[in-house]
Amino acid sequence: MALASTSITTTSRNVFTATSSTNTDSSNLYPRSQSEQYWAVRALTAETLLSARKEHFEDLQTVTILQETKRVTEVAQLTKLYDERLVKLEKLLVILLGVLFILTFSVFFSHLASTHGGQKDSISRSQWAHFTIPILSPFASVVEHEVSVVGSKTILGLCLIIASLAYVLLRHWKNGGQRAG
Repeated sequence: MALASTSITTTSRNVFTATSSTNTDSSNLYPRSQSEQYWAVRALTAETLLSARKEHFEDLQTVTILQETKRVTEVAQLTKLYDERLVKLEKLLVILLGVLFILTFSVFFSHLASTHGGQKDSISRSQWAHFTIPILSPFASVVEHEVSVVGSKTILGLCLIIASLAYVLLRHWKNGGQRAG
């Protein structure tokens, strides 16, 4: 520790001596010999390159900060856009599931009510479940009571198939028609 402080003191005395001798004599300000000129040119070149490098890194930092803030704002905008789109799709999904739920249970309840009527007479039971179907309809047979050829189980199965197809199409539309992989 004492050795380090001695060298610092010696170095500061040498610097003080060199500056005091330079300040007193103005002829020492300019390099006269060829080696002094060489080292002066090297020092000037090094200072110029150092200042250019410093300016370059400052400009690079400024551009980096600007690009980073731009990227952060773009990511925030995209996140907001996708969150809004997700909310819309969730609402659409809830509505579609609600409609599917209502249709499924109305068909199921209609089927249960028509098969397990209990002690009600068949006329009052079939009135609320009776649909007026024209004679040329593909769903009705040409008989006196207009009984449907397509049963409620078939209709329920078709509803489930249509609902699953609608779900697959919705997923395809949501993903933008792109395949994964």
